[in-house]
Amino acid sequence: MTFAVARKFGDRIVVASDTMISDLDACGPNIFPGRLKSVVIGLDVSIAFAGAAEPALYAIRQAKLMYSSTKDLRRLILYLRQTSVDIAARDSHCEFIISSHADGATMFKIWDGLVATGENTYWIGNCDVAMDSLNFKASISLPEKTKLPDYITPEECRFCNAVTGLTLKRGTQIAGDVGGLIVVQIGSLYGHGYLNHAATIAWDTIRVPPGLSEQQIEDRNSGMTQYAYTTIRSLERGAAVLGVYFDQPKIGFIYSPITHDEAYKIAPATLEQMSEEVTRLAREIGGLVCDVDLHVS
Repeated sequence: MTFAVARKFGDRIVVASDTMISDLDACGPNIFPGRLKSVVIGLDVSIAFAGAAEPALYAIRQAKLMYSSTKDLRRLILYLRQTSVDIAARDSHCEFIISSHADGATMFKIWDGLVATGENTYWIGNCDVAMDSLNFKASISLPEKTKLPDYITPEECRFCNAVTGLTLKRGTQIAGDVGGLIVVQIGSLYGHGYLNHAATIAWDTIRVPPGLSEQQIEDRNSGMTQYAYTTIRSLERGAAVLGVYFDQPKIGFIYSPITHDEAYKIAPATLEQMSEEVTRLAREIGGLVCDVDLHVS
């Protein structure tokens, strides 16, 4: 099923989602690389989905074509509402969250032919994980000397820390149908795009004293009991392109759901190569550079 949760903080909208795909016909879930489930379709509109990935991706591609030519948000909403009905008629299920800055910061939740709007928080998919991400943020404290720009509230910062920390709390399989990486997509008056973040996840036991043994250090360095990753965004807004780089095996994946059905692998790779590929592809599909960084816009 997956999950996505969207929160509005003033003129900014933050959407967090996982990447894991559950396929009943496969021998197991596609945890890495999975798929990008929050898809930027324009400078001012993004769509997140939960549920049947194949029809959802097809619908989002059609929605991008439609919105690019018409800039008609109402038509986009009606199209995805009908899509949710059509998917349900095939004994499947799909939900969507549209985040838009076409006319101020607005969100729309679409499911089973219904549309909701007007709230500051919406979630789709796995309810338990979504609620956990929303409740967990309250316990996240910021360092006393943390200085944030005027337009980023401490609540937004705590929320981003909470959702990116879900894998630290539960590992690669956060729930039975949720896992992989956590992707944070953000929309502001300056455009829609993705945020960078990095994490290291370890799952062996540390005893203090004596601390890590030589064998534990060797296992961590090999990737057996620890892995580290970095998500890589482009400076271009309005382009659904994101990279993820795993340092130990020197492997990277590029997510570009508008142009590629699956994330494609680059190996061996360096962080610099991944950044260059993300930038190249984002520009190729029409992303625009803005002078104001998304982290502070």
